[in-house]
Amino acid sequence: MELLKELSVVIPMHNGMRFIDRAINSIISVSKEIEIIVVENGSSDESFDHVSRMFPDIKIISLEVASKSVARNMGVELATRQIVTFLDQDDELLKSRVKMDHLLDALNAHVVIGTQVFNPDEFLFMPDYLQNSRNKHLPNYHPISMLIERNIFLKEGLFDPSFDHAEDMEILTRLQRQGVPVKYIAEGFVLRHFHESNESHKVAQAEHAMFRMLRMNIKEKSKNK
Repeated sequence: MELLKELSVVIPMHNGMRFIDRAINSIISVSKEIEIIVVENGSSDESFDHVSRMFPDIKIISLEVASKSVARNMGVELATRQIVTFLDQDDELLKSRVKMDHLLDALNAHVVIGTQVFNPDEFLFMPDYLQNSRNKHLPNYHPISMLIERNIFLKEGLFDPSFDHAEDMEILTRLQRQGVPVKYIAEGFVLRHFHESNESHKVAQAEHAMFRMLRMNIKEKSKNK
Protein backbone atom coordinates (compact mmCIF):
# COMPACT_ATOMS: atom_id res chain seq x y z
CA MET A 1 0.00 0.00 0.00
CA GLU A 2 1.65 3.20 -1.22
CA LEU A 3 0.24 5.35 1.59
CA LEU A 4 2.31 3.41 4.12
CA LYS A 5 5.32 5.16 2.59
CA GLU A 6 3.78 8.40 3.88
CA LEU A 7 3.68 7.29 7.54
CA SER A 8 6.17 7.93 10.35
CA VAL A 9 5.84 6.37 13.82
CA VAL A 10 7.52 8.18 16.71
CA ILE A 11 8.46 6.19 19.82
CA PRO A 12 9.78 7.97 22.92
CA MET A 13 12.07 5.61 24.82
CA HIS A 14 13.10 5.86 28.46
CA ASN A 15 14.83 2.84 30.01
CA GLY A 16 13.06 0.71 27.44
CA MET A 17 15.15 -2.45 27.33
CA ARG A 18 12.26 -4.63 28.56
CA PHE A 19 9.82 -3.51 25.88
CA ILE A 20 11.32 -1.71 22.92
CA ASP A 21 11.94 -4.74 20.67
CA ARG A 22 8.27 -5.71 20.89
CA ALA A 23 7.12 -2.18 20.02
CA ILE A 24 9.44 -1.83 17.02
CA ASN A 25 8.68 -5.33 15.72
CA SER A 26 4.94 -4.63 15.89
CA ILE A 27 5.49 -1.85 13.34
CA ILE A 28 7.85 -3.83 11.14
CA SER A 29 5.40 -6.75 11.08
CA VAL A 30 2.73 -4.41 9.68
CA SER A 31 5.00 -2.96 7.02
CA LYS A 32 8.69 -2.36 6.46
CA GLU A 33 7.71 0.74 4.48
CA ILE A 34 6.82 2.70 7.64
CA GLU A 35 9.40 5.16 8.92
CA ILE A 36 10.29 4.48 12.58
CA ILE A 37 11.86 7.19 14.73
CA VAL A 38 12.99 6.32 18.27
CA VAL A 39 13.84 9.23 20.56
CA GLU A 40 15.70 8.08 23.65
CA ASN A 41 15.12 10.52 26.49
CA GLY A 42 17.13 10.43 29.67
CA SER A 43 17.67 6.67 29.88
CA SER A 44 20.10 5.13 32.34
CA ASP A 45 20.06 1.67 30.76
CA GLU A 46 21.62 0.44 27.50
CA SER A 47 18.48 0.86 25.40
CA PHE A 48 20.03 3.37 22.98
CA ASP A 49 22.97 1.12 22.13
CA HIS A 50 20.64 -1.89 21.97
CA VAL A 51 18.30 -0.31 19.42
CA SER A 52 21.21 1.04 17.38
CA ARG A 53 22.67 -2.47 17.21
CA MET A 54 19.47 -4.49 16.70
CA PHE A 55 17.66 -2.10 14.34
CA PRO A 56 20.37 -0.32 12.32
CA ASP A 57 17.93 0.87 9.65
CA ILE A 58 15.68 2.96 11.88
CA LYS A 59 16.30 6.52 13.04
CA ILE A 60 17.32 6.93 16.66
CA ILE A 61 18.50 10.01 18.51
CA SER A 62 19.21 10.71 22.16
CA LEU A 63 18.04 13.59 24.37
CA GLU A 64 19.30 14.33 27.85
CA VAL A 65 15.90 15.41 29.15
CA ALA A 66 13.47 12.71 30.35
CA SER A 67 10.29 14.02 28.75
CA LYS A 68 7.92 12.10 26.51
CA SER A 69 6.46 15.33 25.12
CA VAL A 70 9.85 16.75 24.15
CA ALA A 71 10.84 13.39 22.64
CA ARG A 72 7.65 13.15 20.58
CA ASN A 73 8.03 16.72 19.33
CA MET A 74 11.61 16.03 18.31
CA GLY A 75 10.54 12.86 16.52
CA VAL A 76 7.94 14.75 14.48
CA GLU A 77 10.52 17.37 13.55
CA LEU A 78 12.82 14.58 12.30
CA ALA A 79 10.07 12.74 10.41
CA THR A 80 10.20 12.82 6.62
CA ARG A 81 6.71 11.47 5.86
CA GLN A 82 3.42 13.37 5.48
CA ILE A 83 1.54 11.52 8.27
CA VAL A 84 2.77 10.96 11.82
CA THR A 85 1.53 8.78 14.65
CA PHE A 86 2.87 7.79 18.06
CA LEU A 87 3.58 4.59 19.96
CA ASP A 88 4.72 4.17 23.55
CA GLN A 89 7.70 1.89 24.10
CA ASP A 90 5.68 -0.77 25.97
CA ASP A 91 2.74 -0.99 23.53
CA GLU A 92 2.16 -2.53 20.09
CA LEU A 93 0.84 -0.95 16.91
CA LEU A 94 -2.13 -2.77 15.37
CA LYS A 95 -2.61 -3.19 11.64
CA SER A 96 -6.07 -1.59 11.70
CA ARG A 97 -4.43 1.77 12.42
CA VAL A 98 -2.90 1.92 8.96
CA LYS A 99 -5.97 1.19 6.82
CA MET A 100 -6.05 3.27 3.66
CA ASP A 101 -9.22 5.14 4.68
CA HIS A 102 -7.63 6.25 7.96
CA LEU A 103 -4.44 7.40 6.25
CA LEU A 104 -6.44 9.30 3.63
CA ASP A 105 -8.46 11.02 6.33
CA ALA A 106 -5.24 12.11 8.01
CA LEU A 107 -3.93 13.47 4.71
CA ASN A 108 -7.20 15.38 4.35
CA ALA A 109 -6.40 17.38 7.50
CA HIS A 110 -8.27 15.25 10.03
CA VAL A 111 -7.03 13.86 13.29
CA VAL A 112 -7.93 10.16 13.31
CA ILE A 113 -8.19 8.39 16.68
CA GLY A 114 -8.87 4.71 17.34
CA THR A 115 -9.33 2.58 20.43
CA GLN A 116 -6.98 0.66 22.67
CA VAL A 117 -7.09 -3.13 22.97
CA PHE A 118 -6.07 -4.90 26.16
CA ASN A 119 -4.26 -8.14 26.93
CA PRO A 120 -6.46 -10.31 29.23
CA ASP A 121 -3.36 -11.62 31.00
CA GLU A 122 -2.60 -8.09 32.21
CA PHE A 123 -6.01 -7.05 33.53
CA LEU A 124 -4.76 -7.11 37.13
CA PHE A 125 -2.30 -4.32 36.29
CA MET A 126 -4.92 -2.09 34.67
CA PRO A 127 -6.02 1.04 36.55
CA ASP A 128 -9.59 0.98 37.86
CA TYR A 129 -10.98 3.54 35.41
CA LEU A 130 -9.92 1.41 32.43
CA GLN A 131 -11.21 -1.78 34.01
CA ASN A 132 -14.57 -0.10 34.61
CA SER A 133 -14.91 1.08 31.02
CA ARG A 134 -13.84 -2.32 29.75
CA ASN A 135 -16.43 -4.06 31.92
CA LYS A 136 -19.10 -1.72 30.55
CA HIS A 137 -17.97 -2.49 26.97
CA LEU A 138 -17.26 1.17 26.28
CA PRO A 139 -14.79 2.09 23.53
CA ASN A 140 -11.51 3.27 25.04
CA TYR A 141 -10.29 5.85 22.59
CA HIS A 142 -6.55 6.42 22.68
CA PRO A 143 -5.56 9.97 21.63
CA ILE A 144 -1.81 9.30 21.70
CA SER A 145 -2.22 6.86 18.79
CA MET A 146 -3.68 9.63 16.62
CA LEU A 147 -2.92 9.84 12.93
CA ILE A 148 -2.25 13.44 11.91
CA GLU A 149 -0.73 15.27 8.98
CA ARG A 150 2.78 16.29 9.98
CA ASN A 151 2.46 19.89 8.78
CA ILE A 152 -0.71 20.42 10.80
CA PHE A 153 0.96 19.00 13.87
CA LEU A 154 3.93 21.32 13.48
CA LYS A 155 1.73 24.34 12.78
CA GLU A 156 -1.13 23.84 15.22
CA GLY A 157 0.14 21.22 17.59
CA LEU A 158 3.28 20.06 19.35
CA PHE A 159 2.91 18.51 22.78
CA ASP A 160 3.10 20.93 25.70
CA PRO A 161 6.24 19.91 27.68
CA SER A 162 4.74 21.36 30.86
CA PHE A 163 2.29 18.44 30.96
CA ASP A 164 3.79 15.26 32.44
CA HIS A 165 0.35 13.61 32.26
CA ALA A 166 -2.73 14.08 30.04
CA GLU A 167 -0.50 15.60 27.37
CA ASP A 168 -2.47 13.70 24.74
CA MET A 169 -5.80 15.18 25.87
CA GLU A 170 -4.25 18.65 26.08
CA ILE A 171 -3.07 18.61 22.48
CA LEU A 172 -6.31 17.04 21.25
CA THR A 173 -8.36 19.74 22.97
CA ARG A 174 -6.10 22.42 21.55
CA LEU A 175 -6.35 21.06 18.00
CA GLN A 176 -10.14 20.90 18.23
CA ARG A 177 -10.26 24.46 19.56
CA GLN A 178 -8.23 25.53 16.52
CA GLY A 179 -10.76 23.93 14.20
CA VAL A 180 -8.97 20.72 13.23
CA PRO A 181 -11.66 18.04 12.73
CA VAL A 182 -11.30 14.83 14.74
CA LYS A 183 -12.58 11.49 13.51
CA TYR A 184 -13.11 8.73 16.10
CA ILE A 185 -12.83 5.16 14.82
CA ALA A 186 -14.17 2.25 16.89
CA GLU A 187 -11.28 0.03 15.84
CA GLY A 188 -8.20 -1.06 17.78
CA PHE A 189 -5.22 1.14 16.92
CA VAL A 190 -2.95 -0.03 19.74
CA LEU A 191 -2.45 -3.07 21.96
CA ARG A 192 -1.83 -1.58 25.40
CA HIS A 193 0.38 -3.46 27.81
CA PHE A 194 0.10 -3.00 31.56
CA HIS A 195 2.73 -3.67 34.18
CA GLU A 196 3.82 -2.43 37.58
CA SER A 197 5.54 0.72 36.27
CA ASN A 198 2.90 2.04 33.84
CA GLU A 199 2.37 5.80 33.85
CA SER A 200 -1.38 5.08 33.85
CA HIS A 201 -1.14 4.06 37.51
CA LYS A 202 -0.44 7.67 38.47
CA VAL A 203 -4.14 8.50 38.60
CA ALA A 204 -3.88 11.48 40.95
CA GLN A 205 -1.26 13.18 38.78
CA ALA A 206 -3.33 12.51 35.67
CA GLU A 207 -6.47 13.95 37.26
CA HIS A 208 -4.56 17.07 38.31
CA ALA A 209 -3.28 17.49 34.75
CA MET A 210 -6.78 16.98 33.32
CA PHE A 211 -8.24 19.69 35.56
CA ARG A 212 -5.42 22.03 34.57
CA MET A 213 -6.04 21.29 30.90
CA LEU A 214 -9.78 21.98 31.29
CA ARG A 215 -9.11 25.29 33.03
CA MET A 216 -6.74 26.30 30.24
CA ASN A 217 -9.32 25.33 27.62
CA ILE A 218 -12.06 27.38 29.28
CA LYS A 219 -9.72 30.35 29.53
CA GLU A 220 -8.75 30.15 25.86
CA LYS A 221 -12.36 29.80 24.74
CA SER A 222 -13.37 32.87 26.74
CA LYS A 223 -10.58 34.85 25.06
CA ASN A 224 -11.94 34.05 21.62
CA LYS A 225 -15.54 35.04 22.32
